[in-house]
Amino acid sequence: MNADEILKLKKLLDEGVITQEEFEKEKSKYLNKNIKKKNNFGLIIGIICVFLICCIIVSTNTDTVDNQNDQTQETLIIQQTPEEFSSEIPISLSGKMYDNIIGVPELSLSITNNTDKNISAIKLYFSPRDVYGEDVTGIFVTNELYTDTTISARSSTTKAWQLLESTIKSGDVYVYSIYFEDGTEWGNKTAALSDIKKYGYKLKVKY
Repeated sequence: MNADEILKLKKLLDEGVITQEEFEKEKSKYLNKNIKKKNNFGLIIGIICVFLICCIIVSTNTDTVDNQNDQTQETLIIQQTPEEFSSEIPISLSGKMYDNIIGVPELSLSITNNTDKNISAIKLYFSPRDVYGEDVTGIFVTNELYTDTTISARSSTTKAWQLLESTIKSGDVYVYSIYFEDGTEWGNKTAALSDIKKYGYKLKVKY
């Protein structure tokens, strides 16, 4: 029922076709119907607003959780590094490979002691590769390298190792233990190979 119909009802009332009671009853129906429409519209708007607010809250909480997870993962990575490998390596290292005078591959490392203490020994692990970059293995391959020549505080030295396998053309050198004259150590002389490759200082060498 619209406004025109109410006017028609009023006309019928004035003409005596319908009673005042009938007129009021029909008019109330119209007014109640419009009030319901307005209430329903307000309810819909309210539901939409609540939904949007919930979406914003969920999105904010998700971002917060993601950031917390990232921070937790970073913390775990830091905590997973063993204490013996957590400090900066106390030496500077450079290396190269070449054929020595008898035509055999040789690995040479230049080592500088950056501390005020004498170094008594250094343990290294060598992972050799051929010209294709594939790992070289065999009875003539030496992986464990070692130097027990004292390196004085703030001084440098050069150490070379002859490699019996002629297919070796490059490789990775991992420093995993530096033993000082005062009995202290950087790294871990008994570290497992997995820890050596994960936490040891890595140097790439090649011809």
